[in-house]
Amino acid sequence: MKEHTTGISINGKQFHSIRFADDIALLADSEEEMSNLITDDNKSTKEIRRRITLAKHAFEKKRTLLTNKHLSIRSRKKFVWSILLYCCESWTIGKYEKDRLEAIEMWMWRKMTRTSWIEHKTNEEVLNEINEERTIMNTIMKRTIKLIGHLLRNNEFITIIMEGKIEGKRSRGRPRKSFFEEIFRRMGVTSYQNLKRTAFDRHVWLQQQGLAFRS
Repeated sequence: MKEHTTGISINGKQFHSIRFADDIALLADSEEEMSNLITDDNKSTKEIRRRITLAKHAFEKKRTLLTNKHLSIRSRKKFVWSILLYCCESWTIGKYEKDRLEAIEMWMWRKMTRTSWIEHKTNEEVLNEINEERTIMNTIMKRTIKLIGHLLRNNEFITIIMEGKIEGKRSRGRPRKSFFEEIFRRMGVTSYQNLKRTAFDRHVWLQQQGLAFRS
């Protein structure tokens, strides 16, 4: 079987990412793994499904390593999530997308722990065995809120895009979930203006962010 050689080799060890201060550069086999799909309808559904497929594919390539009990849970989790959650800060997540993401999260835990479906273990039992919780949705929102706060304070160009309007009419039926809807709820604000005002006071923003994810 051909060895998987993503990344660069240094002293016989394979590295998949390089850290520069607060930034991490990821190394991948193809541009597909490092791209973000944008569709005409501006929905995140297809991109999330694509990310799930890429993450499963990456897991299967490294199945032997990722099911090794001698490798820490944290390391195994980081390997797959770096692919699954790439550009997740831009996603708008509804119930369908949330269900798919939580399903892949449990799929990974079951695979990593070599838990067979015929064992009839509940998701809670699997998580308890490795002392873990469902964290994927909180992780996505933490990343999104952190990025939004930074953009609102420091990036006028992106702010113009977020505040801009386009020609046309809304489609019929139930209004689509807004990108900011969950951010408003988590940060305890009711409007974009309040969110922006909060973002300009970094101390208050970080305080609200801490309260939003306090267990």
